[in-house]
Amino acid sequence: MIRNMIPSDLELLNQLNKLYKWLPNSETIRPSSYDLMMKHLRLNQINNEWVSMSDYIKYKIFRQNAYINSLGKKQIKNPDQTIQYEWVFSESDFKYNLVPQSNHWVLWSSIYKQNEKLITNPTDELITNPTDELITNPTDEFINEINQVITKELINIIGSNNFNFAWYKNPKPTIYDFFHVQVFWIDYGSDTILGSNKLVSDPIENIELINLTIN
Repeated sequence: MIRNMIPSDLELLNQLNKLYKWLPNSETIRPSSYDLMMKHLRLNQINNEWVSMSDYIKYKIFRQNAYINSLGKKQIKNPDQTIQYEWVFSESDFKYNLVPQSNHWVLWSSIYKQNEKLITNPTDELITNPTDELITNPTDEFINEINQVITKELINIIGSNNFNFAWYKNPKPTIYDFFHVQVFWIDYGSDTILGSNKLVSDPIENIELINLTIN
């Protein structure tokens, strides 16, 4: 059982994918060509219709009210309003090209900045102007907080504890405005079959690998 953060490094993802077919690997970590085209079209549409990506996320993910301003752009009605939801777990609009049995969702946070708690000795400059080269270093406390949130959400969705999940923070996110992580999960109670192997348990061999790659 994983239920934890995994590395975003492609070589390590390939190793994990050999044991857990529902996880992404270097071949499936991006959307299909069609989905990638639709992603670009959707992002262009958002940029044309909204005053900012931040306003769109506040409306779409965190359910804040919006209106159309005098310039014909959509924006949040009360930008200084406190966001009601600290965490939102939602299905990804831009799914990776994973096996059909895998679920790709996103966990969004309104209480953490994109790089807060994920870097050593963060500075205002790094948090305000994140870069793709930023080296992340999450604390055990922060990892456990995310694990607990995802576990609670999946129990509510599935109605049982018979599932597995893994997550990572995308090193090159499309959206920097709010902290979010990519979550991959599978429901073992649905008699899922991948290839010729029915998924009823997890390989014990993976335990050492997980411990080595997240610490």
